[in-house]
Amino acid sequence: MATFTLRGLHGLYRFNWHWIPYLPPAIPGVYMLIRADAKGLNALYVGESDDLECRLWTDASHHDGMKRAYRFGFNAIAVMSAPSHTLIPIETDLRDMLNPPCNLQGKGILAD
Repeated sequence: MATFTLRGLHGLYRFNWHWIPYLPPAIPGVYMLIRADAKGLNALYVGESDDLECRLWTDASHHDGMKRAYRFGFNAIAVMSAPSHTLIPIETDLRDMLNPPCNLQGKGILAD
């Protein structure tokens, strides 16, 4: 496990990242599906969940963003625990800041 920190509108976001496969804890948090390579870490998808384990492990086969991220070389997951009421503002801040290509909220290259 390694860590990195990003500064956003709502403060500092400290993430722990792990090579896949990784079983995250069943806690609320924000996550990034990333491609880690010699050039560094590249955020492919940013999401949030009240239960990271369920979203990223149990229900992974139904996660369309994860399917898109695999096509972009997804090989690691970064997670940050956060209170449930802060998840959407933090996720939105990170999406706006990082512009991950596999999010479809009108910012990524796959947007409609």
